[in-house]
Amino acid sequence: MSNKNGFDVQSLAPKERIFMAAFRLQSAEMLLLEVIRLGEQTRSIFTTLTESVGGARSDRAFDTLKWTASSFELLQVARLWDRVDFAGYSLPTLVALLDDRHVIATLFDEIQLRITTGGDLGDVRRQAHERIVELQAAFTQVKAEASSSRMRRLRQWRDKHLAHPIFRTRAEREGAIHPVQWQEVRELVAVAMAALLKISFALKPQTESLEWPKLLEETARQSDDLFGSLRYASRER
Repeated sequence: MSNKNGFDVQSLAPKERIFMAAFRLQSAEMLLLEVIRLGEQTRSIFTTLTESVGGARSDRAFDTLKWTASSFELLQVARLWDRVDFAGYSLPTLVALLDDRHVIATLFDEIQLRITTGGDLGDVRRQAHERIVELQAAFTQVKAEASSSRMRRLRQWRDKHLAHPIFRTRAEREGAIHPVQWQEVRELVAVAMAALLKISFALKPQTESLEWPKLLEETARQSDDLFGSLRYASRER
């Protein structure tokens, strides 16, 4: 497999592909963490400010702030799900690096070496097999999502309204595309959390894997603590 830059991943040995994926996993995790923080901060800010404004009037500054924050969040989610590029670290790229039978076989051996259960070889092999099964489930998740209708809508919105000054995208020329909904964006983030956790379990010790549900809960609490006291004061003209 090669991508638009002409890089042929098949020329790499399995261990090289695993090394590349593990290195890129760190960047993908940091991007997902940023996405989570952006989402929770945006939610907290606008819940507070909307209550303060009371929906009685529209304010350009308030609307601009909403557009800026939500657009940046959407851009980061789109980056997380960008198409395969072996110079990058999107979820589809991680999957493309690891989804190969020789890579899987090598990973299976490496996982066994990381597991310590008091010398019970049968238990070690069982745990390693479970992590490989979870990894392959992540492959399925990411591939299905990467070609889903909501992913098409997300990329459409990014390309038309945020990335390029165009009236119609190439995709739109093939048919109308409905705007992406924020619930769909949140669902894409949830799928990313589940998939990255499974990939992480296969590539590094389980104790080093990020606990995404716990991080989400902590970020929500921190955002509410920080922005919950904000009040919007509109100057009368």
